[in-house]
Amino acid sequence: MIEVKIASYKEAKIVSDVAVKTFRESFGYLFDDAEIESFLRKTFACEKIESDLRENNNIFSLAYFNGAPVGYYKLKLFSGAVDQFDPDAVQIHKIYLLKEFQGRHIGGHLLRHLLSLPQLFNFNYLWLLVLDTNLRAISFYQKYGFVKTAKRPFQIMGQEYQYDLMIRNRKYIDENQH
Repeated sequence: MIEVKIASYKEAKIVSDVAVKTFRESFGYLFDDAEIESFLRKTFACEKIESDLRENNNIFSLAYFNGAPVGYYKLKLFSGAVDQFDPDAVQIHKIYLLKEFQGRHIGGHLLRHLLSLPQLFNFNYLWLLVLDTNLRAISFYQKYGFVKTAKRPFQIMGQEYQYDLMIRNRKYIDENQH
């Protein structure tokens, strides 16, 4: 059974654990062990996640499969894409799923859950950055109406990567929800 629930600051440890595992699985091959361990401690420390969970402009949700946490997303409200058209946009800042649970439609549950949030109804655009070599993720987002609009360099641990900026507008959401 798949369930997606909004996380509270009380679930910071769960979010932190899932975030560390999923980031390591997704990007661990790009960095040496010392680099990634330092980055994970700083970026996904339980205290940092708890602080992020307490911010009004952040929304986290956890995906559970048969009661076990297997993925999550983080939204940042009022997060207009750099040099883009609408500062009143929502960024899908993170959406990750443990590798062993990919292909079970859990990612779709996560995305549909976030698209249904009433907090998003007043925003015109959703946007995200995805590593341009992650064709599986790009295809997934395109299936849900996201369109590649630009390339963006992005630095992680001093290394620069190319990301695709993908955007989905409210009109598309309203026309395709039914």
